[in-house]
Amino acid sequence: MCGIIGVWNFRSGKPVDRGALSAARDLMSHRGPDAAGEWLDQDIGLGHRRLSILDLSDAGRQPMRDRTGRYVISYNGEIYNYRELREQYLSSTAFDSATDTEVYLNLFAKLGRKAIELCNGMFAIAIWDRDQRKLYLTRDRVGIKPLYYTHTSDGIAFASEIKSLLALEGVDNSVDRARVIAYLNFGYIPGAETIFTNIRKVLPATTLVLSEDGIEEQRFWNLTYQQEQDRGLEAYSEEFGELFTSAIDLRLRSDVPLGIFLSGGLDSSAVVAQL
Repeated sequence: MCGIIGVWNFRSGKPVDRGALSAARDLMSHRGPDAAGEWLDQDIGLGHRRLSILDLSDAGRQPMRDRTGRYVISYNGEIYNYRELREQYLSSTAFDSATDTEVYLNLFAKLGRKAIELCNGMFAIAIWDRDQRKLYLTRDRVGIKPLYYTHTSDGIAFASEIKSLLALEGVDNSVDRARVIAYLNFGYIPGAETIFTNIRKVLPATTLVLSEDGIEEQRFWNLTYQQEQDRGLEAYSEEFGELFTSAIDLRLRSDVPLGIFLSGGLDSSAVVAQL
C-alpha cells in the first residue's frame, strides 16, 4: 500500500506550493512509511508515500520519470504480472530498477493508455505527460485501490485519501446530506460520488484523461458473462485450480516477508494450504 497525491493548477497557472503538497501527502504516511517524494514542474506537482515491496533500493522511489523525461508516474498498488510484461513487451528497454512501477511507466510510454488492459493487479495510477500536458488517472478493475479527485479554482487535485485533498487550499469541504443518507442506508456511497459535494471517485476499471480542455472518461474493462456448453464438474474444478494456483503464485512476488491472514474460513484456509 502506498499513497499518491497531485495538484495541477492549469486554470490559474500558479506554481504548485511544495510545502503544502508535501504536508497533504504526509497525512498518508501510514500508507507509505518507507519513503516520501515529490516532483514539481511549475503548475503541476505529484507526491508519493512509499511502502517498499519490490526493489527496496532508492531506484524504486517515486514519483518516477522515464528516461526521456516525458512521463512521470505516482503509483499505488501492485501489477502482479510485471515480469511477464517486461519480458514480452520491454525486453530491449533499459531499466534502472526492478520495480513494477518502472515496468508500467515504460509500458505506458510504449503503448499509451492501452497498456493498462494488459495489467493483472490492483492499482491507482497517476501519469503526467509533459509533452501533451495531459494527466492520466487510472483505477484497477474492481476498485481495490482508492483514488479521489476534486476541482479547485486553480485546477484539479487528486489523492489516495480524501483527508489529503481537504488539507489543500481551495478544496470545498461541504457535505451533501443526501449522500449521508445513502451512506447510512447502504454502508457506502454508490457510483462516483462521495459524502463531500465536490469530491469524486475515479470509478473502477476507468481512466480519466485530464487536459486543459476538460475530462475524458474511458472504461478499459467490463465484467461479462458468457454462456457455454456444460463441460462438467471435473473440467471446471481443474480450471479453477489452475487459476487459483496462478493467482497465489503471482501475489507471492515480493522482496520483503509476507504474511497470511488465517481466519479459519474456506478462502483463507485454501490460500494457506496452497503455499
